[in-house]
Amino acid sequence: MDELYSMPIHFFRHVSFSNLGDELAPYILQKILKSRLKKVDPKENQNALFSVGSILADACFKTQTVWGSGLISAQARPKVMPNILAVRGPLTAQALQIDGKVPLGDPALILPDLYQPKSQIEKKFKLGVIPHYIDKNSFFNRFDPQGEVSFNILNIATNKVEEFIDRLIECEFIVSSSLHGVIIAQAYNIPAVWVEFSDNVIGAGFKFLDFFYSVGIAPYKPPRFLNGKITFYELMNLEKVHKGQLYINNYDKADLYSAIKKMTP
Repeated sequence: MDELYSMPIHFFRHVSFSNLGDELAPYILQKILKSRLKKVDPKENQNALFSVGSILADACFKTQTVWGSGLISAQARPKVMPNILAVRGPLTAQALQIDGKVPLGDPALILPDLYQPKSQIEKKFKLGVIPHYIDKNSFFNRFDPQGEVSFNILNIATNKVEEFIDRLIECEFIVSSSLHGVIIAQAYNIPAVWVEFSDNVIGAGFKFLDFFYSVGIAPYKPPRFLNGKITFYELMNLEKVHKGQLYINNYDKADLYSAIKKMTP
């Protein structure tokens, strides 16, 4: 009976594992809306709410609602235009021909308002590395710490949002091939750089640039580590190379909050 009163939401979930970037949707929506949530198939539920992730092209009905989702690539499009409260960034807005008409921002940007560790977490590591789940095995096989121990490799294939944030906050600098590794780090004011450890993350960087433009970060081509060793000092040096592109430079969360209030029961 409770499911009759649950809010239907759409987010991507792999069959055999979780991906933090996708699992942020139910976490954030539960915190904000304080409603029961029900994961649904967007092909079957006309009232599904889309939130975190590059899932906007999954929209099938005009009555579905989007709050902060983006497109996965410059070519992707939904079958129909849903009810859009906000999108991830200006590249998505331009592709949908709604630029200047809706708020911009990834909902993960409001995580610090929803969760702060109960006690102060000390910095334990100079470097935190967040490989995209598709890069994880390759990265482990090629990473050379060069005798250093002040690093942590964070597993993005998890649904334990708060535990992941606690581990991330222990790091002084983040290097990530996962978009939400970059977003969460920068949301918590930790310097972060986007890198590519393979050519396997789809979208040709569209979602990263979409995010960067939304928060005032000058777009850049990611350092690429496609073959051979990946060394600790190479990764640490990226903090100097990308100085000025490590932090959110200009973003106001007010419009993103105002947009989701329209969904408040």
